[in-house]
Amino acid sequence: MITFSFFNKTAFFFVLAFVFFLPYDSQLNNYALGGFLIFTLADKQFIQNYRLSNFIRIDKILLFFILSLYLLLVISLLHGGIEKGSVQLLHKLSLFLIPIFVLGIRYEAKKWHWILFVFVLGVFINSLAVIYLSLKELGEFSYAGIMQKHVIDGDPNVNFFKIIFQRRSFLSYTYLSKFIHPSYLALYITFSIATIYFFLRNKLFHIIIRIFFILSLPFFFLFLVLLTARASFIAVFFLLVSIIVLEVFRYKKKFLSSIFIFLFLSGLFFLSKNDRIQHNLKEVVGIAEDGLDTEKNYDARIYIWYGAINVIEDNFWTGVGVANSEVALDEFFKKMEYQIGVDFDFNSHNQFLDIWVESGVFGFLLAIGIFVVALVISIKKRNFLLFAFIGIMFINLLFESMLNRFSGVAFFALFLSILAFHADKIKPIRKDVHS
Repeated sequence: MITFSFFNKTAFFFVLAFVFFLPYDSQLNNYALGGFLIFTLADKQFIQNYRLSNFIRIDKILLFFILSLYLLLVISLLHGGIEKGSVQLLHKLSLFLIPIFVLGIRYEAKKWHWILFVFVLGVFINSLAVIYLSLKELGEFSYAGIMQKHVIDGDPNVNFFKIIFQRRSFLSYTYLSKFIHPSYLALYITFSIATIYFFLRNKLFHIIIRIFFILSLPFFFLFLVLLTARASFIAVFFLLVSIIVLEVFRYKKKFLSSIFIFLFLSGLFFLSKNDRIQHNLKEVVGIAEDGLDTEKNYDARIYIWYGAINVIEDNFWTGVGVANSEVALDEFFKKMEYQIGVDFDFNSHNQFLDIWVESGVFGFLLAIGIFVVALVISIKKRNFLLFAFIGIMFINLLFESMLNRFSGVAFFALFLSILAFHADKIKPIRKDVHS
């Protein structure tokens, strides 16, 4: 006889499969997520748990903000383009469904930790596979051979990292995107670093697994360098500074402090070698001092953000609709005579601007509200991992419209819901949680 615990265990298996395959951006993700939702709904205990009186007030507020944002995007279909907009909303449906389901789940702490661990393991294996496939395509596994063959064009004797940062190497950026866009992989790796710190700080799992965590940190950091995603550089610096401050001033522990201080100093070294980031910083300083000169050749995002802000000025209250945002941007790019923007149908490359363009100022306020409420929960519950997740996501969303793709919106919805709604279970300080 099948008991209801069978449904609970099967749902847990599916969520483990989902987080493991998330870095691969395949159909398996859809099947795993669907299995998780179906078997969770079939669990009698889940139905019994799902009473609003069982949830604390701040959880209800966060859920309200998330669901209201999605519903406002649905309402924006009234602007037109229902067929195209419906497809986009289907991609974002996990933003609506996942928080509802995760809020009603009552896993013990160890299960939540296993979900986080399997995610880190999936990202690690994905990264190893990408490196292997890239070297296999080069036909070289020796150091000397790699140094000669990794350059796409130009002099192979130029400094290795200089070529990497210019994205002229077969071991950089899109060439490391075998399974998923490099920005998303960089996001996953940054959150994996935060999760590893959380595991090490709380001494979770067996000592052998904790050694694996320590050894994986420099690998993940080096992989971020190869990806050269600028948002990830900023996000990982935020994370490292937060960890160092916490370790030095609160816990006063030398071992973990020394590891992350070393990573931070290494990051400063790589930053000094990155001409693209230095050029972008000069652009930002120049615009802040002299204003935007549309005659100059800025980074593409400067033009895109400028276009999005102008569209917002003309559609401040209601936006242009989820189906019409790229069309509105294209029209402005044509006026600017910015042909690259027209040819590539850019979105706003900033999730908050994108939401404002689509649904108006109230959508923007709801999006900001989600982060504010989550931040309050992280502070109230003293949950560093939730705090780190919020900071990492916020920084990445400033540079990419990540919630427009399943890889971004499913990741955001799942881990925000887990870390916020189950903050007390996620944050163990006791020794009895060791596995």
